[in-house]
Amino acid sequence: MHLIQQNLLDFMANNSIEGLTLREIGYEIGVDHPQKIQHHLNQLEKKGYLRKEEKGGGYITLDEPVKGIINLPLYGMAQCGHSELVDITATEKVSLPSKLFNITNPESMFLVQAQGISMNPRINDGDYILIKKQPQPDYQNQTCLVVHNDTAKIKNLVKTEKSFVLLSSNPNFEPVDVELDDQFLVHGVVKSLIVSY
Repeated sequence: MHLIQQNLLDFMANNSIEGLTLREIGYEIGVDHPQKIQHHLNQLEKKGYLRKEEKGGGYITLDEPVKGIINLPLYGMAQCGHSELVDITATEKVSLPSKLFNITNPESMFLVQAQGISMNPRINDGDYILIKKQPQPDYQNQTCLVVHNDTAKIKNLVKTEKSFVLLSSNPNFEPVDVELDDQFLVHGVVKSLIVSY
């Protein structure tokens, strides 16, 4: 373990860091760059020694590191329905077992929550969707997270001669043609679902 990480754990074992700035934490353990503190806090979280509190932005120190659990960012809602602006900023982190979801590179994965019914019956409103960052999927009717004209969408993506078509799984929704002058970006492909009951 890196010396800064050990010093952070030692300091946090006897002191609360809630309300302290990164600079103040650094001062307490002899590190003069806040970025280093943030980096090593992130590393300790990845290694399972720390867990972020859901509220307040503090950390919980764990006596033993949690093995095989990763914390993935949850990026708000992605619509599976009619067009609306959806929040795609990270809202929190969700802990998942890496083996169960076959996650070997956590930095390439994130979660979104489905909103709407256009991808029924496969994806339902409220389901959590595990996305692998992949800006250039194979385009053979692959289910992807895209941003189309400022709206995050989960759709089956089909490449056409000049552009793309976004297809819903629900037959009650019409295909959406991506025009050449539309804003369009593929963020990743759907790898797994966590069904919400």
